[in-house]
Amino acid sequence: SVGTAAEVFPAAQLPGIARQHGAYVVEVNIERSAAADAAHEVLLGKAGEILPALATSLQGPMSG
Repeated sequence: SVGTAAEVFPAAQLPGIARQHGAYVVEVNIERSAAADAAHEVLLGKAGEILPALATSLQGPMSG
């Protein structure tokens, strides 16, 4: 999940449901949300900084 407090249902249930069905769940947020316990990893910080760095580490530099 990215940038959510995970307090609005039913959307707040999605990380837990995804994990139950085999997804690798990562939360990217400024602070831990209510869904953090369902995540395999919690990356704290600004999504605009974390996501590009994560994408680069997974697949190499992004063009654009």
